[in-house]
Parts: sequence; structure tokens; C-alpha cells
Amino acid sequence: MRKQQKLILVAMLSALVAGSTLVYLGVRGFEAGKRSLEALPSAKMPAVRKILGHKDGIPLSVLAIPTGSVSVKSCHAVGCLPEYFPYPLRFLSIVFDSSFGTTLPIWVYAIVHPEGVWLVDAGPSPGYNDENAWAPDPVSGTLMRGFLRIHTSRAHLIATQLEHFGLGREHVRGVILTHQHVDHTGQVGDFSDASIWTTKAEDNTARFIGAVPFLWRRPDTRVRYVDEEGKKQQDSLTESITSVDLTQDRALQVFHTPGHTPGSLSVRLNVDEGEFWFIGDTSFRASDVNPARPTTGMHFSVPRAREAQAWLSQRPEPKRFFTAHEDEIQF
Repeated sequence: MRKQQKLILVAMLSALVAGSTLVYLGVRGFEAGKRSLEALPSAKMPAVRKILGHKDGIPLSVLAIPTGSVSVKSCHAVGCLPEYFPYPLRFLSIVFDSSFGTTLPIWVYAIVHPEGVWLVDAGPSPGYNDENAWAPDPVSGTLMRGFLRIHTSRAHLIATQLEHFGLGREHVRGVILTHQHVDHTGQVGDFSDASIWTTKAEDNTARFIGAVPFLWRRPDTRVRYVDEEGKKQQDSLTESITSVDLTQDRALQVFHTPGHTPGSLSVRLNVDEGEFWFIGDTSFRASDVNPARPTTGMHFSVPRAREAQAWLSQRPEPKRFFTAHEDEIQF
């Protein structure tokens, strides 16, 4: 009997907390998140190629490729609940938020190195809004499209845009998934010969973070794990951090930086001119790579995301950050 009473008490407390969450959301958080989004314009740039720096005298360039846009709830873009609220409650605040904010661009970056091309993320799939694509799990499809409105088309295909710069699928050696949300994994299948870099930590928590592997992963997908293959190194800001060198000259490296999701990755292009970081959704804008700035409500662990932001912001100068949803790419 005592066990039943405890279960009832836990259920009542959970309902109370959930109710309080919604009240807080309706009274304060909703409007705050909405106002914060009003100034975010949508990117309208075509793909752009720019030489970012040199390694041993060899120029290294990056393509910024627009792959569509995503409309998110206000409480997704800017957290409407205090950061100490656990992820399930922050996720509920997004689900119950009735407002979609301004559209955010979805950028993929192609890093062109003498050893090959590496993509940072794979954008959304043109089939995202196709009911048939979600046939294996229609419930997830309904839920996902209920809080992520993705706008894309075949004109946004990464492979097509690479061709405009004389680059084919065969040049792409790897695709680095900063995380496995659907707006970052949709076109993985177009690069079947490339290594797909993610983390085991991401795989293990896929169902809890809204990742949908069946949309992009096939039996022959060449998945590789940074947290299994990488080397751990001590760092002044974190207990340890795991990284993998993607090129022999160590100009291109990928780091396991959990926070936005348990398996989030950050990519560093380390050249003579400084460090260029590609950080996915650790922050939505380069100007927000700062633990004191407002941040998204979709972080799986806000404390870890803040740790990653602090680590990145304190990297030695000169440095620059590129995010997946930057308002406009400024090279």
C-alpha cells in the first residue's frame, strides 16, 4: 500500500510540475521567446566559396551551402524556461508553445582540402514533408513536423550545389554530423562512399533527442565514431576532450563537444591565419558563443552546452565561429 501511495504522490507532483511549467510558459516565457526571434532574418544567399587560410602555404577554402530553412517554436530558438529545468520539461515547453518564430537558414559547410572534401552536416531531406518517407514511423513524423517546419527543395541538394564549383560526390571523403537532428542528416544518403562521422553517445540517445536514424541510415552507411576512435586530451576547461585528426597535416580536426546533444561534434580548421570553428547548434549565432548569452531551449544538457560555449569562447585568438543557423554568412 505504501508503494502505491508513493507512486500516486510522484504522479501528482509530476502533474503539478508540468502544470506549473505551462503556466510559466504562458505568462512569461512565450512572449520573451517570441520577441527574441523577431529580429532574425532568413538567409537568401547562394552558395559561396571563400579561401579561409593557408596550411604550409597551401590555400584551404570553405563553401557555405544553403540547404533550406526551418521554422522553429519561439521557445525552441530562445529557451522560455530557466536553464536549470530538465530537458523533458524544456521540450514540453516547446511542444506546447503555439507560436512559430522567424525562419532560420540551414547551412552546410564544405571544407576543401588537398586530401579531399569534408562536409559539416548534411542538411534536410527534400522528402521531409512527404508522408511516405515517414511510413516506418508515422507517429514520429507527425510529432517532428509539429514543431519543426522545414522548407527545402531539390534545388537545395548539396551534391548539385557542389557541382557548380567543379566538385562531385567522389570528392567528398567524409560527412561530419554536428548532431543527428533531422535538419542536419537528411542528405547523408547522397554520399554513400563517404565516412559519416558521429558519436556512439549520439546513437545511444537517438530516441530521446529526436534523432530519426531510419531517414538517413542504411546497412551500408559507413558510420564512424569520434568518441571511440578519437584520442582523449586534457584541457584547461574540461576534464578531457576527445578528438580525431581528419587530415594528415592536422589542419582539420573534429571534437566531441556534448551539450546540444550528448554526441554533438565541433569541427576545427586550424590554419596559419588562426582557428575556424564549425559548431552546429552549440549556438545558433556566432555572436552567441558565450555562456552569458541567451541560448536555445532545445539543448539536451544546458550545463554541458554552456561548458562547450565557454571552452570555445576562450580559444586563443584569432578565431572565428560558423553555426548551422547563422542569419547571414559573413566571410
